[in-house]
Amino acid sequence: MIARKYHLPIQEFIGRKPIFSHKSEFFIIKIGRNGLPHGRFGVVISKRTAPKAVTRNRFRRIIFDFVRNFQKHQKPGLDFMISVLPKAISLNKKEFEDNLSKAFQEIEPKLQSR
Repeated sequence: MIARKYHLPIQEFIGRKPIFSHKSEFFIIKIGRNGLPHGRFGVVISKRTAPKAVTRNRFRRIIFDFVRNFQKHQKPGLDFMISVLPKAISLNKKEFEDNLSKAFQEIEPKLQSR
C-alpha cells in the first residue's frame, strides 16, 4: 500500500475536469492537476465490475502496489484516477499488472509534454 497522503479522495476528483484521460482495454486513467508537491492516486472499481468486496479490494491492492513503484517516475502535482473496467477482473495478477504497466507506458509521452 502507499502512504495516506498519496491517496486521492475520489469525490474531490470527480468535481474537477481532468487534463486528459486515456482509455485502454481494461482501464480508464484520468489525470488532473492538484497543486501539491506530490502526486495522488485513486482507484474506482464498481460493484458491477466486481460484485464481491473481496475482489474489489484485491485489485485495489494490486493497483496501489504497482503505483508505489510508479511514483518514483511521475511528475509531481498530478492526480491519477484509475477506473477498472469489467474485462480486467478476468485477468490473473501478472496479466493485470502487465496491462496496467502498458496503460501507463501509453500515457507517459502525454505526461512529458505537460
